[in-house]
Amino acid sequence: MYPHDICRAPAVHGYPGFEGADPKKLRAKMRSEAASYNIDFVDALVTDIKKNAEDFEVIVQDGKSFVCKNLLIATGVKDEKLDVPGFEDLQGKSILHCPACDGYEYTGKKLAILCWNDELPSFIKSMAAYSSDLTVLTHGNKIHETTSKILKQSSIKVMPAPIINFTSNDAPCVVKFEDGSTANFEGLFYKIGHKPRLEMAAQLDCNVESDYVKVNHQQQTSVPGIYIAGDLQKTEDLVVVACAGGAIAASNIHKSLLDG
Repeated sequence: MYPHDICRAPAVHGYPGFEGADPKKLRAKMRSEAASYNIDFVDALVTDIKKNAEDFEVIVQDGKSFVCKNLLIATGVKDEKLDVPGFEDLQGKSILHCPACDGYEYTGKKLAILCWNDELPSFIKSMAAYSSDLTVLTHGNKIHETTSKILKQSSIKVMPAPIINFTSNDAPCVVKFEDGSTANFEGLFYKIGHKPRLEMAAQLDCNVESDYVKVNHQQQTSVPGIYIAGDLQKTEDLVVVACAGGAIAASNIHKSLLDG
């Protein structure tokens, strides 16, 4: 198991029927409902998966193993985070990473964008749909010259100094910089990189394209019996989409078991 970043979000958005739900409570509810179907849960780290002629063997940290005909891999992605004091404390409170998930709740507010990579222009475009009061923080990193020119021609401010800590004493997100200055924001959205957890899928020779696992309309990978759900595939980063992928995969896994 991996840490569940969604459980650190302030609320679930974009999921009809569950708007504003507490992520931890929603996950617990889903797990409880699954348990009612006599499903066994094993909270353990998977250390190895072996592909045999007719099945798969999943080995967990304590040495136990489980044999199955099909695998559904949903290990998600790992978002890069800033290793600066206070960042983790405000994660899911005033520091967020998904404009599509949480941007609307910050409409018209004073926001910071922590980003300096090639995705900065598209990230700004996403955030500009919610607020015109935007400040880009680059944490001492250089941004592309073309992006820099665009920012100079806009009303978007840029604060390039390295960040030394985050607090919430005087505002939801107070950023202190290495030069001694501070800036107050009502929220901060970051995009400094993310990496799909491909280790298991790659180990099993699933087809990977551009850092994502390729699947068909049944959520099945290039390896028969292995299915994917969630952010391992190139899709929208929304809870409802991940759940939909899981439902499609589960339905087709069930059909495959009936077919023998």
